[in-house]
Amino acid sequence: IQIINKKLYSIYVKPVFDHLKNKRDIVIIPDNNLALLPFESLRDESGKYLAETAGISYIQSSSIFLKSKQLKIDSKLPFLGFGGAVYENENKLMRKNINAMTETEKRQFTGLLQSKVESAESLSSIYEKKGYYWINLPGTIDEVSGIGKLYYREGTRDYKNSIITGKSVNEDQIKKMNIEKKLKKYRIIHFATHGLADLEIPELSSLILTLSDSSNSLNNDGYLTMTEILNLDLNSELVNLSACETGLGKIVNGEGLIGLTQSFILAGAKNVDVSLWSVSDESTSIFMTRFYEKIKKGMSYKDALTETKREFIKDNVLNAPFYWAPFVLYGSN
Repeated sequence: IQIINKKLYSIYVKPVFDHLKNKRDIVIIPDNNLALLPFESLRDESGKYLAETAGISYIQSSSIFLKSKQLKIDSKLPFLGFGGAVYENENKLMRKNINAMTETEKRQFTGLLQSKVESAESLSSIYEKKGYYWINLPGTIDEVSGIGKLYYREGTRDYKNSIITGKSVNEDQIKKMNIEKKLKKYRIIHFATHGLADLEIPELSSLILTLSDSSNSLNNDGYLTMTEILNLDLNSELVNLSACETGLGKIVNGEGLIGLTQSFILAGAKNVDVSLWSVSDESTSIFMTRFYEKIKKGMSYKDALTETKREFIKDNVLNAPFYWAPFVLYGSN
């Protein structure tokens, strides 16, 4: 991996090094598959990571950058955290998935998906047919609770209203808060859940919320899709998707990756922090807590992310890029 990182550095960074030299911050608009590459993890000839020399952030396209820049943030409440969603189908074997279907079944499946998307019906049967299933993430409760303590005194009304865990992490809750204009009151919204980037059918890309029957009172299936995110009314400086592969999506020429990141920016988030691959539950909790500690002290989101990565690089246990490189920041900071 180190050899690959150095090779990529020689291809993408070294030719423009003179322009980047002594630059404190770098904004990257990645083209095509480069959107899947965390440039921070690239290493120069001496073995130093790019993250150690500059703060890096990303944006999908110039049009999205302008959209983000134009947002006026006047949210009053500091933090809203969602974690510990309940997945009642944990360890359940799914029925025949799409990879085992005949061509006729696949055509029927595609038609069913399209009709459900257009009519805003529950897509739970579609996800099951594709073979998706989810296990509980108990560490995410500790993650949002720990971060919440940085902003509120534990046990107070503000803490109880802003740290949402367990079965309450469902679509009904989020959509109700949206209708009541409560979501747009928060400067930072943090989701510690499973994430899904379906590259074959982008409409299925979603945040995975509680899948229990209690979340279906408004015909919600537990999957907060790109379309549903676009319908949210946000006014956030940061939406943090502390979940696996939330930074992936479908590549569209001129617009970069079309996925959860872009949906949240278009919904009213100035910045979105996402991950590019599956991450460790425990190390992610440590990473996010350190990240927010720096924000609480007044650091910008980009600087807080950069400094947290540098701390991990110096850590004897957590210094591998696996633990810190997947987290990338999209937006105008």
